[in-house]
Amino acid sequence: MTRSHARTARRARAWVCGELLGYWRGRGTQFDNDLATSFAESLALHGYPLTEEQPFRLPDGSLLVARWFERARLERHEPECGPRDANGLCTGPYYVQGGLLGCRAAGLVPGSVPGC
Repeated sequence: MTRSHARTARRARAWVCGELLGYWRGRGTQFDNDLATSFAESLALHGYPLTEEQPFRLPDGSLLVARWFERARLERHEPECGPRDANGLCTGPYYVQGGLLGCRAAGLVPGSVPGC
């Protein structure tokens, strides 16, 4: 991927690319009535990246790739996995969703209360 397809977070000195960048840029805290999400709005919601992408195991035992930001964890989920790499991670297409940080930090079981 070229730098023109990635956005740098200078303070963190990290690049956000691919599906995670699409998710990060497509969501944000609305500062105005413009339906488009600006860099500042995405930054306000998610924050700067804190880590690189890394394997992460959910409480149900499933393995995925996640990246932590100041106020979010973005997870790449596998709709249907084909071949797996040496770490057991899917090499096929992904979809991204935000992790349930507050629910998990509070020890709540997903689905036990609205929003989790």
